[in-house]
Amino acid sequence: IENELPFLAQTFDQILIYPTDHFAKDKAHNRNLPPNVQIINFNMQATVQKDNYSGIWFPLQMTLTEILRSANVIREIKRFRYLLGIARHQWFMARLFCSYIQTNFKNSSVYLYSYWASNSCVMLGLLKTKKLITNFVTRAHSIDLYHYDWGLAKSLKVPPFEHLKFETAARILPVSRHGETFLCTKFPQWKEKISSAYLGVAGRGINPGLPERFTIVSCSNLSNNKRLLEMAKALKKLAFSVQWVHFCHGEQRA
Repeated sequence: IENELPFLAQTFDQILIYPTDHFAKDKAHNRNLPPNVQIINFNMQATVQKDNYSGIWFPLQMTLTEILRSANVIREIKRFRYLLGIARHQWFMARLFCSYIQTNFKNSSVYLYSYWASNSCVMLGLLKTKKLITNFVTRAHSIDLYHYDWGLAKSLKVPPFEHLKFETAARILPVSRHGETFLCTKFPQWKEKISSAYLGVAGRGINPGLPERFTIVSCSNLSNNKRLLEMAKALKKLAFSVQWVHFCHGEQRA
């Protein structure tokens, strides 16, 4: 997101970043931020336990609706408590978020953008369903996009709520053409609002060449999903010598 912030800062008067997954009081946000960018952390202000179950009915309704719309109802029923916990917590945080926006930006135009199609997107989807916000856009990267197909649903790594998120979002922006095709195939009813938007990186020029050896440099996690062994097999078929440098960390690292 650091690559986007300078451009966003030039376009908008003020930018607020709400990190939905930051709960540690002793861990600072080490980011170089433009002067009109501010981090707000509602996670430090309250916990869902203080809600005293007063806001459980709407999350319960949303959870049951999502289960019934799922392509695998049995699987989602088994995850009922997990899904309800996500919906309840995000609804609680959504009300804090909405109150802050209404109090501080009552007469301003506010644009809502979720960098991941995960917790923050669930929160915005709940607000949109309740008509407390008008629109929002979301990106979609990897785990928040392919979690069922990667077999992650059972491990509870990602809050699904796919129908809630993608039905309520005004625009869905996968970071690759493959992600765009994947979502358009899976959710053809919403393909008009799905389009790829690359992340992009700042230009750093061309690295100095190594004329004695053709070199390929890559970077990713070392996991089955990245299929690095397939890349190694492909490089092995080349008719010339190649040096492959891979920056990595993960479960397959020896």
